[in-house]
Amino acid sequence: MRHLGYPLTVGTILAAFAAHADAPPSKEVDAPPQSAPADSDTPHPPLGIDRTGPLGTAASERLNTAHIEHIRTHYAQTLALPTQAIDFSCEDGGEMGRFATRTVDGTLTWIQLSTGGAHGGTSYEALLDQGQVVFVLQETSYWSFDNTSDIAPDADPSGSETRDTAGELRFYFRDGVLIRALKKEALARSILKEEIGPKLAAAANTPHLSPDGPAVLKHIQSLVQLHQDGTVQADWCPY
Repeated sequence: MRHLGYPLTVGTILAAFAAHADAPPSKEVDAPPQSAPADSDTPHPPLGIDRTGPLGTAASERLNTAHIEHIRTHYAQTLALPTQAIDFSCEDGGEMGRFATRTVDGTLTWIQLSTGGAHGGTSYEALLDQGQVVFVLQETSYWSFDNTSDIAPDADPSGSETRDTAGELRFYFRDGVLIRALKKEALARSILKEEIGPKLAAAANTPHLSPDGPAVLKHIQSLVQLHQDGTVQADWCPY
């Protein structure tokens, strides 16, 4: 089985995030174009959205839906731009990562921070429009050894079977307010010959009922500031 963390290297984890970021938009795999294909033509129900958001009227829902369609178009156009990236490694050797950006005429339009360790990794990818954060994709992946007694009671508990877990959170913003939040997650077990990539791709996006829009937005804005200040270099570490 192909694991994101074991026995592959940290570099493989980061390469997986980078490959996702550089891939052309797809209706099945990439986001935000495919983030909610089932409801892309209808207003999203008021679930998984900050209650401080511009909800409650048909007019605001129409504005939100139109804004999300604009985000999808802008995202697809942005992925066609070249990427500038800085690879870094923390001094203790436990974490390494990549800080990547895309710009248009010197203006930042896309940013991604990917970090990984021995057991998994995390990626924050954000889309900007006229200086404002409009979309964030948070990806996580990690592995652990699997207690397979539920499937193979006589199996050696010290064996090398593993469980891969991966998840994605999507946040859509309008004028600095969260208007939609979605999540998807998947589990793959090596004893069942499962692959985490196809299982995550097949998983449905569902409303995220407890999103923390302000915290996510603040985190991305701090990354944007690091880029603007020129802080991120090869010897930089986010921890």
